[in-house]
Amino acid sequence: MAIKQAKQRAKRTKAKDIKTLPTKALKPGRKKLDIPNNDVQKLAEIGCTNTEIADFYGCDISTITKRFSQILTKGRESGKMRLRKKQMQVALKGNVIMLIWLGKQMLNQKEKQDISFEGLSLTDIVALVSGKNGKD
Repeated sequence: MAIKQAKQRAKRTKAKDIKTLPTKALKPGRKKLDIPNNDVQKLAEIGCTNTEIADFYGCDISTITKRFSQILTKGRESGKMRLRKKQMQVALKGNVIMLIWLGKQMLNQKEKQDISFEGLSLTDIVALVSGKNGKD
């Protein structure tokens, strides 16, 4: 519609070349959606997927992925930092479960110890398990 109007305007003004038309009138496609960067960052920060954000704004996922790639990354990283901070606060207030979980995640602590029987014979292993000294 805008191109048609621009062509009619060109005829009225006797413009001979379409290149003299305003470039805004020649842009094809839809009008660009007004999606605030700050809102996209907040949605990414609380863990929304690209699909969820696209559904929220009623646009294609590629629009979100292409236009907001850096903002999505920044929002997700900010959300991770806020979550870690809160987990640490809860743990340091004495929450034993959170202390154990953070110890496993951040300090590579384990509940079980791996026991290796390399170099031992089956008789030696049976003796260790039964508590007998294999030479009795």
